[in-house]
Amino acid sequence: MSCEDLVLIAGLLGPQPTSRVAREIVSGGILTFTSRGRILAPRFQFSDVPLEVLPSVRDAMRELGCTFDDNACAAWFLHPNTWLDMDAPYDLVRTNPEQVVAAARADRWTRTGW
Repeated sequence: MSCEDLVLIAGLLGPQPTSRVAREIVSGGILTFTSRGRILAPRFQFSDVPLEVLPSVRDAMRELGCTFDDNACAAWFLHPNTWLDMDAPYDLVRTNPEQVVAAARADRWTRTGW
């Protein structure tokens, strides 16, 4: 979903949607990536109602944040992961959130040693 779409949806949920969305993106609270000059936010990270980032996605992003840039973090969620028996993390964020966060922690540790 584009950030413009996200702002429109956020506007239905309360005041100052652009500020709220921008603040969440800058603080790393929303997973985004850049494609063809546009900032996009994958839909899998959001709950249905209210539109909020799933805790498992937020926690995994926190684990990955210091070692992955935005595009690498988005790619991490989309590609098969050995810690998850070759499932992609985005497939498990709702059904097995603890395993997704543990995989993010393991991948961070593998890359950084801490």
